[in-house]
Parts: sequence; C-alpha cells; structure tokens
Amino acid sequence: MAFTVTILYQTIPTLLRCGLRTGPDGLSNGVVKILIEQPKMLHFLLQDSSKEEELLIIIICSVYATIVSHDGRAITIDGHRRVLLSGSIHYPRSTPEMWPDLIKKSKEGGLDAIETYVFWNAHEPTRRQYDFSGKLDLIRFLKAIQNEGLYAVLRIGPYACAEWNYGGFPVWLHNMPGMVFRTTNKAYMDEMQNFTTMIVDMVKKEKLFASQGGPIILAQIENEYGNVMGPYRESGKAYIKWCANMAQSLDVGVPWIMCQQNDAPQPMLNTCNGFYCDNFVPNNPNTPKMWTENWTGWFKQWGGKNPHRTTEDELLIIIICSVYATIVSHDGRAITIDGHRRVLLSGSIHYPRSTPEMWPDLIKKSKEGGLDAIETYVFWNAHEPTRRQYDFSGKLDLIRFLKTIQNEGLYAVLRIGPYACAEWNYGGFPVWLHNMPGMVFRTTNKAYMDEMQNFTTMIVDMVKKEKLFASQGGPIILAQIENEYGNVMGPYGESGKAYIKWCANMAQSLDVGVPWIMCQQNDAPQPMLNTCNGFYCDNFVPNNPNTPKMWTENWTGWFKQWGGKNPHRTTEDVAFSVARFFQRGGTFNNYYMYHGGTNFDRTAGGPYITTSYDYDAPLDEYGNLSQPKYGHLKQLHDVLHSIEKTLTYGNISTIDFGNSASATIYKTEEGSSCFFGNGNENSDATISFQGESYVVPAWSVTILPDCKNEAYNTAKITTQTSMMVKKPNEAEDTPSTLKWSWRPENMDNFLLKGKGESTQTQLFDQKVVTNDQSDYLWYMSTVKFKKRDPFVGKTMSLRINSTAHVLHAFVNGKNIGNQHAENGKFNYVFEKDVKFKSGRNVIALLSITVGLANYGAFFESKPAGITGPIFITGINGDETIVKDLSAHKWSYKTGLNGFDNQLFRTEAMSKWSVENVPFNRTMTWYKATFKSPLGNDPVVVDLMGLGKGTAWVNGNNIGRYWPAFISSENGCDAKCNYRGAYHAEKCLTNCGEPTQRWYHVPRSFLNAEGDNTLVLFEEMGGNPSLVSFQTTRVGSVCANVYEKTIIELSCDRKPISAIKFASFGNPDGNCGSFEKGTCESSKNTADILTQECVGKEKCSIDVSTEKFGAPDCSGALRRLAVEAIC
Repeated sequence: MAFTVTILYQTIPTLLRCGLRTGPDGLSNGVVKILIEQPKMLHFLLQDSSKEEELLIIIICSVYATIVSHDGRAITIDGHRRVLLSGSIHYPRSTPEMWPDLIKKSKEGGLDAIETYVFWNAHEPTRRQYDFSGKLDLIRFLKAIQNEGLYAVLRIGPYACAEWNYGGFPVWLHNMPGMVFRTTNKAYMDEMQNFTTMIVDMVKKEKLFASQGGPIILAQIENEYGNVMGPYRESGKAYIKWCANMAQSLDVGVPWIMCQQNDAPQPMLNTCNGFYCDNFVPNNPNTPKMWTENWTGWFKQWGGKNPHRTTEDELLIIIICSVYATIVSHDGRAITIDGHRRVLLSGSIHYPRSTPEMWPDLIKKSKEGGLDAIETYVFWNAHEPTRRQYDFSGKLDLIRFLKTIQNEGLYAVLRIGPYACAEWNYGGFPVWLHNMPGMVFRTTNKAYMDEMQNFTTMIVDMVKKEKLFASQGGPIILAQIENEYGNVMGPYGESGKAYIKWCANMAQSLDVGVPWIMCQQNDAPQPMLNTCNGFYCDNFVPNNPNTPKMWTENWTGWFKQWGGKNPHRTTEDVAFSVARFFQRGGTFNNYYMYHGGTNFDRTAGGPYITTSYDYDAPLDEYGNLSQPKYGHLKQLHDVLHSIEKTLTYGNISTIDFGNSASATIYKTEEGSSCFFGNGNENSDATISFQGESYVVPAWSVTILPDCKNEAYNTAKITTQTSMMVKKPNEAEDTPSTLKWSWRPENMDNFLLKGKGESTQTQLFDQKVVTNDQSDYLWYMSTVKFKKRDPFVGKTMSLRINSTAHVLHAFVNGKNIGNQHAENGKFNYVFEKDVKFKSGRNVIALLSITVGLANYGAFFESKPAGITGPIFITGINGDETIVKDLSAHKWSYKTGLNGFDNQLFRTEAMSKWSVENVPFNRTMTWYKATFKSPLGNDPVVVDLMGLGKGTAWVNGNNIGRYWPAFISSENGCDAKCNYRGAYHAEKCLTNCGEPTQRWYHVPRSFLNAEGDNTLVLFEEMGGNPSLVSFQTTRVGSVCANVYEKTIIELSCDRKPISAIKFASFGNPDGNCGSFEKGTCESSKNTADILTQECVGKEKCSIDVSTEKFGAPDCSGALRRLAVEAIC
C-alpha cells in the first residue's frame, strides 16, 4: 500500500527533524522519500510492501528549519536575499553572565548575527579530555544568541589565530610524532577532523544549525590560509581541497565559508578580511561579496600604545559594501521581489494610533501572525498642523516607525495619500488648507495641487534620505497616491479625471523606485496599480492585464461612533474572504486594521468617531492578541505561504459544482494545490474530486495544498478564544477610590460680557475661526431691550439652526440647555424658551466639534459650528415678531480658559480645591493622582459615571470621552451567524451600554515610580468618584474543536490556574457558557486537562480518543470543549 502525508508549517525542516512513530508493529519495510518540495511544505511517500493493514503514523516536527543559501548578490534566508550585519564576540573572552547583555546590545546596535571562533586548545587541553564548562560553554553561548533572535556564524577552524595562545592549537598536537600543522600531514588531518567532527556533532545534537531550526547560518573551515599558503606549495593546495571535502561531508545544512582563500573550492564561499574590502571580488559569480573580518581597531601588545580606528572611516567602507537594493516590480499574477512572484500578506498599523514604545511589540506580533508587510497612511494634518511647520516627534515619528518595521524584517506599504480618510479628523487634511483663498480639495485646483505636491514631495524626500524605499535597500515595497477617489469621483466631473492623471504623473516624477498604487480607482492611469478595498474583493478585476489582483483594505471589523454599538466581524468570515480572494487569483491581501489602536487627542474624525479605534482587529486596541481571530488567520497565512510558488506560477482551472460550490486547481510541474469553495449561506457542500469526497461547510473555503489532504477550512476554528477581563489597580490600597480636587471653567468673560477675540457681522463656519486648534468655539452676541418693550420679562423662543456637534446655550450667564446631534443627523434645530431683561442681554453659544468630516465628495465644505440662522421669536397679542440675529455683531473666542492655561499639565500652577468636590456639574475640571498599575498588562481608565469631555494622564491627551452616550437597546445579535455577507450592522454587540467606557493609557505615559496625574475636563456633568484605573488581561481561554485536532491553550505569559469546564463528546454552548451534551467520554476530561495544563503558561492538547476515550455519539464527530481560567 502507499499513501501520502502532508506536513504544513512555517519553514521546511530536514527529514532528520521529523520522527516517525507507527503502530505497535513498527514500520519494518517503510521507506521515506521526498516526492515534492515547495516552500514551507513537504510531501512524503511512505511505502510498505509487506502489510495490508493501515498504519498509524504520527509525524513529529516541532522545530522548524531555516533554508540558508546564496546567489551572486547575497546570502538568502528562506529564499530572500538579506543584508546581514554581524559582529564577533568570542565566548571565552567574557563570561556566561555577560553574554545575554552583550548579545542584547549587539541586537540593539542593529546587528543580525554574532560570529565566533571555536578554540581547540581551550576545549581539548589534553588529548581526548574535553572542557565545555563555564566560559567555555559553547552551546550555552549559541543558545544565548538564539534566545535574542539573532543568527550565528560558527568559525570552527579549528585554527583561529585571533591573537589567541598558539592560534588555538593545543600544544600536545605539536608534540605528536611527525606532526606538521595545516598541510597534508595524516596525523594532523586525523586530529583536525576528529575535533571538527566532535564540534559539529555536539552542535547538531542541540539542533543549532539553521537547517535544524537553530541560529547558525554559516560555518567556517580553516582560517586565512591563503595568506600563508605559498610555502606549503602543492601540499597546501591539496590540503585546502581536503578541508573543503571534509567540511562538506559533515552535512551541516548551511553554507561553508573560507576567509582569505581566493582558490576556495566550490561550494566553499571565499570571503574577505581586512580594514577595507570594497575592492574584494569573490572567486565565483555565484558567491556573494562577504566580509568576515572588518577590523574595528587592532590588538594591543605589552609595551605598545592603544590602537584607534575612527568611526567615520569604518562607516564609510560599510556603506560602500553593505547596502543592496531590492527590485520590486509586478506582472499580472503578483508583485515580484527580486524577480520572484510573491504571496504578500500585510496588515495596517497606524503609527499615531499607538506609541513608539508599543511599535516593536505590535510589529513582532504581526510577523509572528504570518504577515509579510505593515501598511500605514501618512497623516498630513498631524505632521503639518500649521503651514510649513512640521512635527515628526513622538508617536508621529514616521521614520522611526518604518525602521522598526525594517528591524523586524518586514516590508512596508506607505500610503502617502495625502488624503487618508481612515476615520481620522478631516480625513488627514489640515484645516488651514481649507481656509486658503479659493481652495477646493482633490480636484484641479492649483492652490490645492501645489500644497499636495509640496507635502508629498517632502515625505518622499524624507524617506529617501533615510534610504527606506526598497530600491535603496529599505523596507518600502509599495507607495500609494490619493485614496479611494474613485468612490467619490463622479461629482468632480472632467476635473476629477484630469486630477487623477495629474496625481499619477506627479507621483511617478518622484522616482521612488517601487510601484505606486491607487485604491478604488478603476481608471487608474498606467503605471499605477489599481487595487480593491472592502469586506470582499474576490470578484475584483484589475484594469490592466499586467496588474496583479491586490486588496489594500480587507476590513477586519468596522469603526465605532458615539451612540453606536460595537461592530463585530466574525473570524470565520474574515478567513473566508481571504481564502476566497486567493482562490480567485489574488496574491496581495492587507488587513485594515491589523491593529486599530487609539484616537489620542483630537485625532478622531467622523463626526462622532470614538476614541477607541479597536476595529475588531487581530491585535486589539491595547496590543493584545484578539483570539481566535489572530490565531485562525495565522494558520491561514502559514498555509498560503506554503503554496506560494504554486499560487503565483501555477496554471489555474476551475470546476463549478453548482449551488455556489466550486474547486480551483493551481497546477505546476511539481504538483497541485486546490481550493474548495462553498459560497452557499445555508447548505454544506459535498465535493467529489479525484475519487474522494470532501464536505465543505456553508460559507467556507477548504485549502488542500496537495489536492488530497485538507490543511485548513475557514469555518473550522482550531485556535483558542481568549476572554479578556479588567483587573483593579493592585498598586493602590483602595483602587476604586481616587482623591479628587477640582476647579470651575472660568467663563465670565463669555457668559456675562460676551467678550471674544474678534467680531464680525455674520455667523462663520467653526473651521474658519478655529483653524481646528480646538474643539470649542464661543459665538457671542448682545440683544438690547428697552424697559417698555413688550417682550421684556416675557417668555420668548430662541431658535438656533445648528451644525455644531454639541451645543451649550447661555443667556445672561444662565445655561438654558444643551443639545447634540443624534442618529447621524448633524444639522438640527435647538429651540428653548428664554426671558430677556431690559437693557443689554448676552447670548453665549458654545459650539463643540467631535471630529470633523473625513469622507465624501467636497467633504471639506460640510459646515461645522453654528451657521444659522438664529431667531428670537415672541408673541405680542395676535402678532408674532421674529428677530433674525444672524447678521448681528458676533464675537468669537476659540477654546476655553482652562485649555489656554493648560490646566491639564502636571506642573500647572493654578489653584485647585479639595473641598466640596461637586458632582454633575457642567464645565468643571477634576484632578486626581494615582499609582502606576503593577506588571506589564495594558492600562485603562474606567470613566463610567462621567458625561462628556477630555482626559489627560501626566499631560498626555488620551482622547475625548463620552460614556454618557448610551447605545440603543435594540439591534444586537443574540447569536451571530458567520454565514452570509457581512455588513456594518451585522453581529453588533454592546446594546444599551455606554459606547465607550474604558480608555487606553499607554504604559509610556505613566511614571513607574511615584505619582501619576489624571485631569478631566467635564462638559456635561458627571460623577468622578466612579473613575478607576485597571489593567486588561486574558481572564480565561476556551476551545471547542473536533477530534483529530491539536489545540494550544495559552494565558499570555501567565499560568493556567484551573479548568472551569471540560467535556469530550458533543458539548453545547459557547465560550463562557459551555454545557455537557448528550454523549460524553467516560474518562474525566477535566482531570486529564488539569494534569496537562494547570500551572503552565501554555499547553498543547491532542484531541483524540486515545487521550480522552471514545464516547458513542451516534456517528457524529466528537468535540472537545474546554474553558481554562488564567
């Protein structure tokens, strides 16, 4: 009999890394043979001619290999050319206690690898008596390198030179009869081979070569022999060939190098040592230019002086020798990188929506989740808040963000725009741009085009200066100009068409050396690549046969608005959309968002976009893994990467089975991969293919990398669900009780005097007056009545036509009411009864914006504030008298006094009162101190009980808050069905609750020691006594998976403390509410899992009848449901 086993994982392990375990009789005549080898996948044929019964075979492949090779340009790692920067650290020249710090600093200094000699005389001081203890513990040193995530270069030699005693040779070697070093002397060769083999075997045993999943990417045999080879004559030439053959015979699975050896036999890679190697030419066109010793200084001898080599000299030569461009292009199938078609999986992370301290962890988690690239917009109004005054500091440090991506080995997609949308304030446009004379956005308006070109050029020049485009050796493989213009282009007419052509020409003129993309632009001019945005893009067809099918925004969820509910897009549906896109020829997918983050300060757009921009993304607002979405998509990414070559080079054929079921086959000479799709919302499909039947659940896609064995189905989740909880601040004795001080907002000048900064006889759009420097604008006017006026003292009506998002109205210092826009209607009428006195009456209107419009044709012209008209209406007998105040003198004041006086700053000198702290008082400032929560879990502040306002922690604006805005009771799905097309109103949660209760406080905003300060400006009135700081963490983890699955439970670096529920059979319910079904294993499932998991940070569970027993579930597949407490 013969059958095939397919193994999927991140990289290809060697056969030696896979153990085979069979049934009780073993696999006596089994032969393991590689049939097909593709990136990240192996197919094995196991043949047994003596047995008829089926064999149980379990493949154990827990450590993944790295494929190290080379071409004439570079060392390649897993098929990708790499720029590698390495540094020598000799383990015996420091101590094991020093190694972690030395290696960590090397990594922080930008190194990719650590290089070391092996010192023969230290390890074998007496023949056949070895020492690997203490600072000679080579294995510990290599593992320390591995633990820091660096590569290693192992220079076995075993001749070292290195200014080491006797060059590393043991003296007993010299004293052997007839001994001559480093030539065809049999005694020497025997001893050299013995020591070299022992070192290799020791390293192999610990699985430290890259071919075994370890850090060692290169090994060296001999050392600088070419420098001294002449006197050895023909014996020297024969010796170096013997060295090469001996090294190759050791089968380490990584390239061998020989330094200073111009006649290094193939496949040895000859390399250069010296102060300068820019003129070095390898001895083979397939050998990259490598420098194994760039002497940073020189050794010192007793009686000598201190050598010193200048930093400038060393850097100059490194720059000359080390930077290589990446060639990014495309054809009709895929983006190509250095000539190879690529499957690219990308995720959006917007740098200003997190902090620089968060970026490395977010990007690392993205890489671990299977992404190849990070995509971000550039935010014009954040970087140029005032014309020609720029800000790239802190969380706006675009260059630092891009370098963080580069340091993690990922690509970047830079969406310059500079229109972003992104639910960002004003779509990313600065309001000063709107206020320029004659300005019209996004059309052939010269003033606009000049400013757009200026900013775009500045960004490109800044990125070029840092050499961050792939054409310069950087991470940026794609750049975007404009954004979703095709969605709104119609109203711009012919000017819109001319504008988009101008955008393309302007972008091309910037010569970035990578392709430009235009999303949602079906008429994108060549050579722009038009791409798709949406919940589904499988039916998208590019506008040119040479443009690959690309998806720049796969919406993983949706944004949230004040008064709205929590959007939720199911894991199954996101996975379905991706798999279906690749089934139908897609090769580039970007998740919008992969991490949504937080709209700090006043950056939220809308209007009414919340401070949280969680977006239901795989990494939540705080950077936690959102499970199962993160894990399920990671598995999908691994499968797609495993068949990259087949997807990008294979011939495509499709079989339509009817009822929305289909099979797509990608076929190459090496093999085939299949997608079985079922777009039916209600019915599972049974697909018959090549004599086998496969059940594909409704609204799902199954992927079979070998067209035989199912490796992944989008509807079958085999990763845990993590339930997040909020924990009290354990650094406080009474975490729920903060001590408050307060002070009122001083408004006398406005309420009683109507005194502003400027006066005009008309009502202005708020943007024109504030230039978006504040959410707040006072509109103030006076109305005079004579004593004998019939309206004095009588009730009149004040009627205001408003486009203010929130309006507070005062007459003669008295608050007559407030109103805010609801249900998406930002044009409303505020009307209240008032009584005027004789003489001068002051009408003061506080208009508040909650994010400026960010989307639509001519959205810049949408008014904000009080644009009128404003009327006073009174009745005198049968006569109704209407007084229009719109053309009265109106005085304007941008902002509030508390903001002007920076009451939110920790060091503010203003007086605060601790007496009689008021509750439910409008226009009030509150302040409290607190201790930073213990640990490293993300920190949030619970603002339940407050109305609306802004919050600061240690002077950092954490955003607008509005917990008083409660979502409606109706519209949430009690049971969310992933089947069927998703839309923003599907699967909503959080009905009848505050739109946002918790607000992110990044750890970098906090003082780890001492006090921290929270300042609140409360507009509407609330109860600050309910405010508290908390941490967010995984509280419990669940799984509900079918048998023959391996599930991993993890509490995110915290131990599993208990098994709350466990059942193997047909359990009911969902995570948090599991119940036992009608059949269950006789074994105590909870006890088994308690033994395997409790006390551990993670545990891996083989869901099988061998482990849990075999309950009789009437032929149905058995499932394990488990909930573990963290």
